[in-house]
Amino acid sequence: GLRMYGASLMVWEDVESKVVLDWVRNSDYEGKLPTWFPGPGAQIDANDEAVPEILFMPKALCVLSHYPFHNAWRTFLQQLYRISLSLAPLPIERYIANFT
Repeated sequence: GLRMYGASLMVWEDVESKVVLDWVRNSDYEGKLPTWFPGPGAQIDANDEAVPEILFMPKALCVLSHYPFHNAWRTFLQQLYRISLSLAPLPIERYIANFT
């Protein structure tokens, strides 16, 4: 068989809780929700301390390769994340497509 090597960079980004609540309410998710999550149709009170103002959502960037260039992939992922945070003149997909 062929060997595959992988590298990933996981970061936690802050998101307003109202945005996350809208995502979940507008999705088809039917699993268990956190105890602080307001029920369907409930209004979010800005003074409600049970609902955190900011939530941290995970984001992962992953690379798969046939070559074991671990340090290069780590640097590439770090720089890709740095570019995603800046006001880059090109879309992030252009950087990925031109890297190969």
